Amino acid sequence: RYLPAAGVLLGAYLSHLLLDIFTWGRGIELFWPLTHARIQSPLPIFMGVRHSVGAPLWMHLLTALNDLAFCGIVWLIWRGVRKARRAGGIRHGFRRTAPEQPSGPT
Repeated sequence: RYLPAAGVLLGAYLSHLLLDIFTWGRGIELFWPLTHARIQSPLPIFMGVRHSVGAPLWMHLLTALNDLAFCGIVWLIWRGVRKARRAGGIRHGFRRTAPEQPSGPT
């Protein structure tokens, strides 16, 4: 009975960790307490606000715009996939193809 809610919470937690890995900054201690090594993507996608240096308002606005741009890209991809599915071009991630016809005499 609690399994669906636990799955949603676990998914939210894991996606938060994944997003933190792709955020500009020091990285995250993903395997703490086993190691204090920080993991960070070599290509950060998101801008993080440095709260420890008293970031000005423009830095917060830039971070918000970065996040909105990423959400917009994800939305456009999702919309394109939905449109292609409705048109019959994609079904469950695979393109529909005509069934193979036997070649030659049988």
